[in-house]
Amino acid sequence: MQIVLFEDHLWSRFLPLVYTRPVGDLRMGMYTMSERYAKLLNMEAVHETREPLHSIFAASSAQLQLHISARLFPTL
Repeated sequence: MQIVLFEDHLWSRFLPLVYTRPVGDLRMGMYTMSERYAKLLNMEAVHETREPLHSIFAASSAQLQLHISARLFPTL
């Protein structure tokens, strides 16, 4: 199973921090959002990004996926 952090229509509220990276790759304290979810749920986390970033961040390949908005902040 894989965690897929997706960006919704509000990703632009994080500009200019997200010009070259997905929202889930932003660092909040010691961990990025994807690192927090991976640690919390003990699974691999990948990004589902907007079109310009598709060539940089690979798409998910797992059969079973858990889609979570990249804007949600998990607590450890």
